[in-house]
Amino acid sequence: MGDHDMIESGCSNRRYPVVDGTVQTESRSPEHADANAIGPPPNVWVVTDHEDGCGADRLDHAVGEPASQASPIGRGQHGGETLLCFGERLHGHEHCDIHSVSVGSVRQVRRTTVGRSTRRSVDAWRMGLEMDTRTTPEGTPAITVGVIGAGSWGTTVAAMTSANTTTQLWARRDDLAVEINESHTNSRYLPDFILPAELAATSSLEAIVSSSDVIVMAVPSHGYREVARAAAAYLRPWVPIVSLSKGLERESQQRMSEVTEEEMSGHPVAVLTGPNLAKEIMHGQPAASVVAIDDSRIAGELQRLFSTPSLRVYTNPDVIGCEVAGVVKNVIAIASGMAQGMGFGDNTRATLITRGLAEMTRLGLELGGDPGTFAGLAGMGDLIATCASTQSRNNTVGCRLGAGETVDEIVESMNMVAEGVKSSPSVLELARVAGVEMPITEQVVAVCHEGRSARDALAALMDRDAKSELR
Repeated sequence: MGDHDMIESGCSNRRYPVVDGTVQTESRSPEHADANAIGPPPNVWVVTDHEDGCGADRLDHAVGEPASQASPIGRGQHGGETLLCFGERLHGHEHCDIHSVSVGSVRQVRRTTVGRSTRRSVDAWRMGLEMDTRTTPEGTPAITVGVIGAGSWGTTVAAMTSANTTTQLWARRDDLAVEINESHTNSRYLPDFILPAELAATSSLEAIVSSSDVIVMAVPSHGYREVARAAAAYLRPWVPIVSLSKGLERESQQRMSEVTEEEMSGHPVAVLTGPNLAKEIMHGQPAASVVAIDDSRIAGELQRLFSTPSLRVYTNPDVIGCEVAGVVKNVIAIASGMAQGMGFGDNTRATLITRGLAEMTRLGLELGGDPGTFAGLAGMGDLIATCASTQSRNNTVGCRLGAGETVDEIVESMNMVAEGVKSSPSVLELARVAGVEMPITEQVVAVCHEGRSARDALAALMDRDAKSELR
């Protein structure tokens, strides 16, 4: 998977979905959004740059003290216990039981250390939003979304959420942030599209993380931990983290939600996944996605933030299943692409896709996933899109492998990451530890990392012993 941010003064109650590469006004909200959503309605609010006090310092302002004069932000005393204002950061080793209390006109939180276990407090997150001095015309607080990573999918998600709320995008490169802010384009990753003018880009990780109420991690799996660790230093308490990465960490075989929980402990962790090819979403073509988190209230709020008139977002509590599906489908897409590259037709590809779904399901169930997930958008849906589309990086890698190119030649020529190449050894190792047979994955690893030809890999699959389909 896959870096941006511009912020200008003013506000608006218009929505700007992306249709055919342009920005169109649209006023309605998704009909399927949770009626009990804990956040504000989908209005766009564009605020001034972080350094002027409306971004990173806005919580100081809510307490009534300028940043330069405030003592530890939001601290007070109540019954001999320390009070923690929403703007104050919990350190990585502090895990707390949170109780909301009122102090004057500013709501605060009592902090009680409870060892290594953390109770996620949606009410505390909501309380922090209520302290925000920015409000929509309806009087409810605005939510700022920070997207970390400006590749094709990170930029697309940022464009989507900017139609619903203030959105900031982190680009690793200064020149990319400037391009997005001044030209409203991302010529490297989405060269054919104009981005919403409301979308802001920055190369300052501190500025975007410290001022966001939701963090979206659009970072490839091989660099995810490093960025998560750097971002954690600037996170405010209880801010939800949403992972877009469909990969496993090579060394640990951990899913990105597990890496997030280690590096950003004490924060709710969600996953956004599904059959979502970036260019089709940017064109405004009808599609659906899944936001997975085991907290229904946060799920409903994230559902509202990510929904657009052309993207229907469903919720699913099965984080494990959704992540496993997203990882394995990339590996199967390489296999499907190899068959296409060798000139084989639809029968061969359908066989690989179907048996790949069986591998995905076996591993997912063994790791604790829900069976229904693998028949849904995160499983079958994403698998079909990735295996069938020429826009899929993993399918493209497979096609070129099938045509006789080496994996090194292919990877060197690509400016975006094909997660399946990097994740396939981790998937296979995870399967071996779990005692799950994954023959297609074995052959993808052999081709991508052990020098086997695509033709020999397919022959090895066909030579396997016959067995029941349902085993």
